[in-house]
Amino acid sequence: PILADMVLVPGLTRLGRDDPRVVAFATTMGRAGFRVLVPDLPNLRRFQVSGTDTVTIADAICFMQAEPTGRPLGVGAVSFAVGPAVGALFETEARDRVDFLLTVGGYHDMTALITYVTTGYYRASADAPWQYREPKRYGRWLFLLTNAARLQDQEDKLTLIEMADRKLNNPDAKVDDLATQLGAEGQSVYALLTNTDPDRVPALIDALPPSVLHEMNALDL
Repeated sequence: PILADMVLVPGLTRLGRDDPRVVAFATTMGRAGFRVLVPDLPNLRRFQVSGTDTVTIADAICFMQAEPTGRPLGVGAVSFAVGPAVGALFETEARDRVDFLLTVGGYHDMTALITYVTTGYYRASADAPWQYREPKRYGRWLFLLTNAARLQDQEDKLTLIEMADRKLNNPDAKVDDLATQLGAEGQSVYALLTNTDPDRVPALIDALPPSVLHEMNALDL
């Protein structure tokens, strides 16, 4: 019997809802009594996260309740998809429809997330001392890829995307030749990406182009 409904939002993956890991998880939830809907989000397939994805997720929530069932409705989200998934709960048409939320590997504070992804430093609270843990090397290049598309300078955008692709294909690849080609917008993103001092991160974020800051603010929980 179907015990509950769930909208499951995958993280950043080229295969989107067709990723074998997503299919396996959705299948497992189905065996546990959930009716599962996995929306297709082109942005996540392109390794981009946008506040506009909240609308698509909200539409999926409404679709699951197109006819009253009396069953609980939940939203599940993985990694970077947690931001837009939570944002969808506050879209007018989806508000007050969801009974539970399941998140895996998500985040809460965007500045803290960027600090860890770029420098490896984190702390338990604002007044706690910094601690270090080696971050996944690909994390910073995924961050670069998702933000490069938001630049107004087309040459900087293409250069940063090439930089990210090069690093994602080979973490030891050199990108100095590309860094020297960057203009002001690209340099502001690259400066944040290559910074190693956690105390400098807030100022480096403030120096980012408005188009990048707008999306970051939209995804900051």
